[in-house]
Amino acid sequence: MLDSLTVTSPPGTCNTPTYDSKILEEMITNTRRSVHDISQHHKVLLVFLRHTGCVFCQEAIRDIFDIYPVMMQLDTVAIFVHMETPNFFSKYLEELPEERLKDFVRVYDKDNRFADAFKVVNEASLGYQNITRGIELLVTRGIMVKSVHARDGAVLTRKPAVFLIEKGDIVHEFRVGAAHEKPDYLSVIIDPQFEGRASEATCCDMKAMGTSDGVLFNVTKKEIDDKKPKPKSRRTKSLTFSSQCLPVFSDMDFMSYDAHDVGLAMRDTRQRRYIKLYAAKIYCTETVLFWETVEIQYKNAIKRSVRAEMAEKIFVQFFDPNSLHGINVTDVLKNKITNKYKQEGADNDLFEDMIIEVEATLLREIYTRFMESDLYKKMCTKYLKPTKESKSTCNTPRTPITPNIEFTETTFTEN
Repeated sequence: MLDSLTVTSPPGTCNTPTYDSKILEEMITNTRRSVHDISQHHKVLLVFLRHTGCVFCQEAIRDIFDIYPVMMQLDTVAIFVHMETPNFFSKYLEELPEERLKDFVRVYDKDNRFADAFKVVNEASLGYQNITRGIELLVTRGIMVKSVHARDGAVLTRKPAVFLIEKGDIVHEFRVGAAHEKPDYLSVIIDPQFEGRASEATCCDMKAMGTSDGVLFNVTKKEIDDKKPKPKSRRTKSLTFSSQCLPVFSDMDFMSYDAHDVGLAMRDTRQRRYIKLYAAKIYCTETVLFWETVEIQYKNAIKRSVRAEMAEKIFVQFFDPNSLHGINVTDVLKNKITNKYKQEGADNDLFEDMIIEVEATLLREIYTRFMESDLYKKMCTKYLKPTKESKSTCNTPRTPITPNIEFTETTFTEN
């Protein structure tokens, strides 16, 4: 029997547990590579399923398939851990309408060895909320309970669980309270609330971007662009923020209320992670990734030779319109940057003109939409909560300022 995972709490991880990597080495996928090996080259979203007859597991598979293009941009591989025999699970995927589902990476968990090691717990199968949620899925998505076969002693009452793995460590996790609950998978990957070690990785891995090595789907840029909200001319609603969304404590001074001050918002790590999550939800991740790559990685590289190497990769990843990370700026601007590189080399301000353009157009649209979203309100609510330090140092509370933010006629056009 496999030993349980060894839990440790490395410094600076908010006590988020990591685990003995030997467990991950024993989890051999259908690609004949271990989860540990794959996690050395990509982030891994490890999803423990109950069984293919479970409506919530069927929903999870479809949900992850829907966001897989964005997961590829974020260099994340989904790996399903199933308890039914490999032949049965493969046949199930092949029978689904989405043909590429059969290419999902997966691990056979015979006798629940890995689920036990990850301490994925059991629950009763039935419950009022599970039943009502199941009916909702039947009505809205046509997902229904199916008969279960080839169980091989699997425990069909396991609670679903999701883990984000990087470099052999589990850096974030989501454990449901009941089977009907599901995580925001993109939030698990991006971790905007800094709950796990995933918050340490603020931007993309230039070495890994664009590499599939047999574990990623073949997704085209057009598939991502087709899912984006269409640029349009519209009058946005006027927004008046109450004191609940305003900086009351000194640690809230990072908040930006100018819809046009995208650069200031992006330069604050807390806001940027929420903006990045929102961009992922509307399939505009490449814009934020480009900004992060230039502003955080390229500009902070001290050696000119390192910047030159990074510049070459940026040209390949973000300038090619057919690349998965290609950004929608004019060829004139791209050629200007390319020629500047040929003439002057990898200067620190090489991409400055493009950053200015991206902040004024692509990021501005994302940020404007973000400020109208529930995710923005969630961010405000999160950082309004006073900390112990805030309570002890703020003897005289500041008077909340309630600015009215008016969005006027704004025209968004494709470049």
